[in-house]
Amino acid sequence: VRGGHPQGVATKTTGYPYVDFNEIVDEAQADENSLVVVLDHLEDPQNVGAILRTACAVGVTGVVIPEDRACGITPAAVRASAGGSEYIKVAKVVNLVRAIEALKDAGLWFTGLDWGKDAKLYTDIDFKGRVGLVVGSEGSGISRLVRENCDFIAELPMPGGFESLNAGVATAVTMYEVLRQRMSAKCR
Repeated sequence: VRGGHPQGVATKTTGYPYVDFNEIVDEAQADENSLVVVLDHLEDPQNVGAILRTACAVGVTGVVIPEDRACGITPAAVRASAGGSEYIKVAKVVNLVRAIEALKDAGLWFTGLDWGKDAKLYTDIDFKGRVGLVVGSEGSGISRLVRENCDFIAELPMPGGFESLNAGVATAVTMYEVLRQRMSAKCR
C-alpha cells in the first residue's frame, strides 16, 4: 500500500468505475424527481467525498465532474465519502456546459450555488421535479459559462459575517433543502 494506515489489511482493486454520462441522463429523464449534482472543477478530495456521501444519503441520481482540472474519485475522496462513493453514480465529462445542456433537454432545471445580485435565498427556489445543482470550485466558484447556463442562482444566508462555507457543507445544506421540499410536498 502507498502510505495511509492499512491496519494489516490490503486488497487490490481497479480504478473507480465511472459510469457513462448518458446513463445519468437516461435515469434523470425517467425519474420525475431526479437530482443531479454537477461539480464545477472542485479540487479538494475531502469536499468531493463529503458531497458523494450526502448525495448517497439523499438519493441523488448521479454526480457529474469534469475530466480536467478537477479532483476525480481518488482514494482520499473515497475515504471521505465513508462508503457513499460505492453507491452513487459518477460520470466524467469533457465539457460541463454541454453536459448541463443535455440534462436540461432531459427536463432538469439547474440551480447554481453562488452569490450576486441575481441570487435568491436557497429556500426560495422551487426544488420539486427534475433538478440539477451546480457547485463551484473552492477558490473561484462557478465558472462564467456554467453560471450562465443555470436557470437560478441560490445563496445561503451568512448572518454571522463569514463570507462562505466550504463546498461540501454548502452542497449538503442545499441537497437537504431539496429533500425537505419534496418530503413536504408528499405530506400534503
